[in-house]
Amino acid sequence: MKDNRAILQTEALSIGYRSKSADLVIAGDLNLSLEAGKLVCLLGENGSGKSTLMRTLAGLQPALAGKILLGQRELARLKPQELATQLSLVLTERLETGNLTAREVITLGRTPYTGWLGQLSDADRRQIDLAIAYTATESLLNRQISQLSDGERQKVMLARALTQDTGVILLDEPTAHLDLPNRIGLMKLLHRLAAETNKAILLSTHELDLALQTADQLWLMKKGGGLLAGVPEDLILNGSFESVFNQDNFFFDTNTGTFNIQREPTGEQVYLEGSDKEVLWTKKALQRAGFSVSNTADSRRKIKVMHIAGERVMWEVSGSGSPVQLYSIAALITFLTSQ
Repeated sequence: MKDNRAILQTEALSIGYRSKSADLVIAGDLNLSLEAGKLVCLLGENGSGKSTLMRTLAGLQPALAGKILLGQRELARLKPQELATQLSLVLTERLETGNLTAREVITLGRTPYTGWLGQLSDADRRQIDLAIAYTATESLLNRQISQLSDGERQKVMLARALTQDTGVILLDEPTAHLDLPNRIGLMKLLHRLAAETNKAILLSTHELDLALQTADQLWLMKKGGGLLAGVPEDLILNGSFESVFNQDNFFFDTNTGTFNIQREPTGEQVYLEGSDKEVLWTKKALQRAGFSVSNTADSRRKIKVMHIAGERVMWEVSGSGSPVQLYSIAALITFLTSQ
């Protein structure tokens, strides 16, 4: 059924690779929609088909079956220039840009409208200036693209996509080569851009924690085919998120919204009490050291975390002789492992 709110949607889409002998279907019967003003994150294990789906939606790879509708028309029927005015793509791979400056690369986003002669109108210049302002790339404009860091380069490529001024922006692993501050900054920027420019933005990523915090919707690709779509919190509460990502060596904790490594306890069981923040980080350290942390007070060893003298924290251990007071988690673990 056609979704009138969607800018891009698929009908019974099947993706994969075609050969003379047989088609290799990666995922099939995909009925998806991208709405204006929404940031959608495409998640899945390696080999689940994220890149194949992105390439197919971008028109770089033919669908095996079904339709992709961009606006009111089939994507496969659009001429390249028509497609370039409706959909832009930001790839992970470094493009060969020679000695072009950041400004020149950003300006290339207007090519679908100006042609190869590149005669810019006042409207073109306004769109370029708007893209530069949104991505805060003013300080990079006169530098050669080859001299930029990965984070700076990614912002320039995003600015070029915004200069292209399409209703849909697709990004394939945009945070792949970025450090943590730049990954966070880019994800926050994409969420803001979707809302403020009313564009539909889809990105594939391995940044599960950041996707949960920034995406308006998640697409979860299951290995072996199939895709689950929905608001992040709905997918967590109905168990879909866990079903896609839980493994033998780690699990998704629905109480904290984080991934935890599965550890087999090698030490004794302890009971821990105190304020939430200190208990949380003490529990993490104890579990890493091999201790099992109980939720009930029937353990022989009890640890109470308390504040003394203002902000100073003390760990009091009881259960074997007189209580022992310790003043760091490192000292606590050393004491417990020596018993």
